[in-house]
Amino acid sequence: LNVFDAAVARNVALWASWGVTVASSGLSQPRAAPSVNDGETWRHFVVRVAANNLAFAVTAHRDDTFRRVTKQIEDAVSIPATKQQLQIDKSALDLDVRVGSVIAASEKPIQQVVVSEAKDTVSVTCVYRAKSLKFDLTTKPSEKVLRLRALVQQRTNVPLSRLVLTFGGAELLDRHPIAHYGVFDGSVVEIKSS
Repeated sequence: LNVFDAAVARNVALWASWGVTVASSGLSQPRAAPSVNDGETWRHFVVRVAANNLAFAVTAHRDDTFRRVTKQIEDAVSIPATKQQLQIDKSALDLDVRVGSVIAASEKPIQQVVVSEAKDTVSVTCVYRAKSLKFDLTTKPSEKVLRLRALVQQRTNVPLSRLVLTFGGAELLDRHPIAHYGVFDGSVVEIKSS
């Protein structure tokens, strides 16, 4: 998994700044991190780009956040950091979580983080079990939950004051954008009336 795709070979200097050198064979050869306690301080993992299956090794400090890692990914694959969605085992990663709390310490990059580019819109499936309704809505991730509730209200005829949306067991609050809850394309939002 330490083989670099030839298409991103132009980033060799950048990778060197991350502690990775590229040999003439194209295989990465990690340098020792500048730490006495290397096994506990540095986390090694593979980043795979969902769109083209490009994979490369990343070394990050355990106290770095994934938000900082997105900046490294942006330099390597030209997906803007603000549009990156990261997943581990098909679960969305919170970008403000520290790398060390998710990635286990190991000498070789054994865990994989998948990066994809966020779309300008998301399509969510809305399920209202009480009325056996299921429908899809498309909206922007930056839209407030209140706007999504209004769209749902138009389809269900449930008064807005009684309409409650949940995702992953959490109630979606009006003041937050949909992206705040990690709602992504294909997510299922539950509809309830109180």
